[in-house]
Amino acid sequence: MGITGQTTQQLQAFNEQQVALGVMADEPAFTDEVERMLKEQDAKSASTPVGSDGAPVRADLRAEIESIRSLRKVLALGVSTLPSVCCYTFHNTHEA
Repeated sequence: MGITGQTTQQLQAFNEQQVALGVMADEPAFTDEVERMLKEQDAKSASTPVGSDGAPVRADLRAEIESIRSLRKVLALGVSTLPSVCCYTFHNTHEA
């Protein structure tokens, strides 16, 4: 009885180990990688054009609106071809 290939004594010794509860400490390599990625994202966001009030530049908004309009022309939506909520959620949660 138990796990194949393990003796009863091995299982008993495993079950008698102290349980470590709580949040595990981050590995230094992981922490360094996350900090590096955050610095890169900050550098990218600082280099994006922003108006004096913090809003994106109008040219960027116009380009975004035009890209959405062109995408709307590609896919004809009707009563029988509407996407499901699951599909919408799946495709739009990558940035959340």
